[in-house]
Amino acid sequence: MLKDVTLSEYTSFMVGGNADHFIVVKNEKQLVSAIRFADYEDLPFLIIGEGCNLVVSNAGFRGVIIKNGIEFIDVVNEDNDKVVVQVGNGINWDDFVAWAVENEYWGIENLSLIPGSVGACPVQNIGAFGQEVSDVITQVKVFDTVSNDIMWLDAKDCEFGYRSSIFNKKEQGRYVILAVEFSLSKLAKPCFTYRDLANEFAYKKDVSIAEIREFIIDIRNQRLPDVKKIGNAGSFFKNVIVSESGFKNARSKLSEFVSGEQLAKFDSFRVDLKDDKGMIKIPTAFLIEVCGLKGYRKGDAAVFDKHALVLVNYGGARGNDIYKLAIEIQEKVFEMCGVRIYVEPMLVGFSEGEVSILKG
Repeated sequence: MLKDVTLSEYTSFMVGGNADHFIVVKNEKQLVSAIRFADYEDLPFLIIGEGCNLVVSNAGFRGVIIKNGIEFIDVVNEDNDKVVVQVGNGINWDDFVAWAVENEYWGIENLSLIPGSVGACPVQNIGAFGQEVSDVITQVKVFDTVSNDIMWLDAKDCEFGYRSSIFNKKEQGRYVILAVEFSLSKLAKPCFTYRDLANEFAYKKDVSIAEIREFIIDIRNQRLPDVKKIGNAGSFFKNVIVSESGFKNARSKLSEFVSGEQLAKFDSFRVDLKDDKGMIKIPTAFLIEVCGLKGYRKGDAAVFDKHALVLVNYGGARGNDIYKLAIEIQEKVFEMCGVRIYVEPMLVGFSEGEVSILKG
């Protein structure tokens, strides 16, 4: 156990004050012991993986940070069509995707290069390029801090939704994820619902899973900052989901200041991004961009100049600087577009009021 550890060294945003206690665990027994230590000392605890979905305040964390390091990939069932794999929470997500692609197991190739660990993927139900991880999760192994039991939760009990699950909603803080079970296809099942993928591959024969992964990686490298070089947490804001009336209200506000071309693009969302329940997804990157905030910078906290959905730390920003920038963006989008946008990353060390503003 370490004390007074600077959390900026353990987050991809490279921000955060000190944690009072810091414990690295390598197996389930150590993880449970760390949680029991926190409980005995009456201290809050937080499980982190690679720190890729966190914004930690300047104040840090007055409790116990537990860094997960349970690493294994086990094939537990297999037939001609599929393979069932259990993966430890500490495995790097993209390393697991690379392993699946190398073995030609389909279902997560479009999720290539998403930063973070396997243990974090069910929390937000990570998704990209037409795939969501909930499409292939069958079970999640957890430690229940209420009953003190280790158990498997079926996927249906995780209540996966758009960037949500019980782990970041109604049961936030109750379950500690130990491992995740995936069912991957041995049969080629490419997902080309995303326009760039459709344009590249839809009319080609015999597209390999490796080609798809390579294309996804190229797209992400072109549009998104490298977390090893520029501090960031990937997509910072969730996309907006509205009803038909909400869409019309936003359109009315936008029509007052955007160009005809931009308004036509906005109208295309009603066609291309409407689900079977009549709800329409509005890409938040579009809203931030039409508000003139793409590339906007306050000191070293900024909106990335290649993708408006990503906030970055150019070196000297601290957690509270990222928070203030996010608030300013949120207020500007509401003023100009009439919709509220909310953040994806976990906010650590901020007050409940501060969190509620950005999380909704």
